Amino acid sequence: MGIAAIGPNGSETTLLASFPDPPRHPDEINSFRHLAKTGGVHYLTGHFGDPDTTVMDGTVYVSPDSLSSIKGLRAPDMLIAFDADPEACAWRNAYAITGQGKSPDFVLEVASRLHRPH
Repeated sequence: MGIAAIGPNGSETTLLASFPDPPRHPDEINSFRHLAKTGGVHYLTGHFGDPDTTVMDGTVYVSPDSLSSIKGLRAPDMLIAFDADPEACAWRNAYAITGQGKSPDFVLEVASRLHRPH
C-alpha cells in the first residue's frame, strides 16, 4: 500500500510504506546515525561522490525489493551506493535494490565478541 507523490522527473509515482527502525543497541552512541548527526558523514559523502546521488547510510535494511518483509533482512553498520537516490533510502528506511536499480557498492558490518560478565 502506498501514497501518490511526484517523482524526480515530474511524473506521478507511488511511494510504499517505509520499513520500521532496526532494533536499537546499547552502544548506539557509536551507530552510523549518531555519527551522521555530528556532520562527519556530510564530508565523507562529498569526498566519495555527489551528495545528491550517493547513498551513505547505516543501520538501514538492505532489501532485495521494495515489497519485502523485514524477516531475514540485514541492517549493516554502513553502506555506500553511487548513482542512487538518498531520499528514497531515507524515506523507506531501507535500501531497496530493485527500487534503486542496483546493489550497494560497499557494505560494512563490524562484528566483535560480546564481553559478558562471568
